[in-house]
Amino acid sequence: MDKYNLNFSLEVVKKAHFIGIGGIGMSGIAHLMRALNYDVSGSDMEKSIITQKLEEMKIKVFYEHHKSNIADCDLVILSSAIREYNPELLEAKRKKIKIVHRAEMLAKIAELKKTITISGTHGKTTVTSMLGSVFEGAKEDATIVVGGLFKNIASNVRIGTSEYFVTEADESDGSFLYFSPLITCVTNIDIDHMDHYGDINTLKKAFIDHISKVPFYGAAVLCSDDEGIKSIIKDINVSTITYGLNGNPTTLLLPKGQSKKTSSAFSATRGWSGNPDWQAKSIKMKGNKTEFMVYFKGKKMGMVKINTAGKHNVRNALGAIACGNYLGFDFGKIAAGLGKFMGVKRRMDSLGFTKGIRFIDDYGHHPTEIIATLKAVKEAYNPKRIIALFQPHRYSRTKELYKDFAGAFKLADILFLMDIYPAGEKPLKGVSSDLIFNAMTPPPLSSCHAEHGKFAKQISSAKMPNCDKPLAGAVSKRYAHQTAKPLAGAVSKRYAHQTAKPLAGAVSKRYAHQTA
Repeated sequence: MDKYNLNFSLEVVKKAHFIGIGGIGMSGIAHLMRALNYDVSGSDMEKSIITQKLEEMKIKVFYEHHKSNIADCDLVILSSAIREYNPELLEAKRKKIKIVHRAEMLAKIAELKKTITISGTHGKTTVTSMLGSVFEGAKEDATIVVGGLFKNIASNVRIGTSEYFVTEADESDGSFLYFSPLITCVTNIDIDHMDHYGDINTLKKAFIDHISKVPFYGAAVLCSDDEGIKSIIKDINVSTITYGLNGNPTTLLLPKGQSKKTSSAFSATRGWSGNPDWQAKSIKMKGNKTEFMVYFKGKKMGMVKINTAGKHNVRNALGAIACGNYLGFDFGKIAAGLGKFMGVKRRMDSLGFTKGIRFIDDYGHHPTEIIATLKAVKEAYNPKRIIALFQPHRYSRTKELYKDFAGAFKLADILFLMDIYPAGEKPLKGVSSDLIFNAMTPPPLSSCHAEHGKFAKQISSAKMPNCDKPLAGAVSKRYAHQTAKPLAGAVSKRYAHQTAKPLAGAVSKRYAHQTA
């Protein structure tokens, strides 16, 4: 039996309960179900802006996990982060209440509309949000579910009235296989989530299976710059549209069962040829503004401007353009929509500039993402120094990729590296941030282990070689979580309650909770 069959009906559901409702993905689905007039409740361990918004929607939120929370529900939704010993999960099993994964629930709702999924190791949230802007430009009121806070809508969800449903499809635990999309856009395939897949070939097989769920009248939109995607094209049996910055001087590869004689019927694309179907040239960047000329099958389509930096974001925009064009949207409207794209929180997010220091917060937690962000900072801002503050995410990822992390940070001049954020994982023997430090050859101009509870003072007192001012330049990466008085207003999320004078400003997400 196919593990990813959606073998349940929403018609019998009266009340749904979300275990861990405060997560960005879970909250989005709870929002959707409430909009569909279901009675919704959920539990989380702490209050947040997200849970407060849910409560404003008349969703009951319990701030503890207890079996009594699910007393009157007939459906329980959870994510892969919920452990098997969770009391609500145990009670649901005892009472034989239907239990579904969050992606299963999202895919079930998506069945009601024409679905466009965005998948890939990197860039899902940005492409999904950019596609949301494309729909806005085309005046198509799509339902959009994003794995981050899309600034245009000040939320992670927009409930639309049109026939379209745009969502991320998460590969991390294989749950993107629940979806059967009209279009899937795959940004890249990179080594990650080996705790689930075991090896890269199994991961690639999952992407092939996901793409294979596209019907004959749909299409797979694929980034032809990516080596991981190139390696699976021979196994793809659906219509494809390619996009990228680079030419691909390779032999034309057609889907299984298709010959050159029949390729004219393959309407979505000519396959892998000298250049991608959608290509960007003449890229210019200044600060968080980027413009580029777009070509479709060699024909100049027009200039596109986006309010974010980095060639990786040009690729992301091309993916959104390709999806919009396939749906029949006018290119001028697509470009206009992208011109109004305001970005996503914690994705190349410029939080402020003071005393010669620019603060950039980025969620990137994979070496490829770090390289893309640091390159974008160099190209867009030409900083005197880049100071990276980084907290590795997950023991398993650090163990698998510590050498790649070390290589990625060669692009930084100064590095502050924190202890690993476990994300629910148990510590692994011998795995710590020191693995990254010890693998750095040669090291940056200055690198330091940032101790929890002390790092604000460490950073403010650090001596930076050849810098006119301490930490002058562009500060990037995931846990850039210090504040300083001149930029106190730019502090993000929950624990922004520290200051350090030389680091005036930008605090990211969870661990910004020290002062100096």
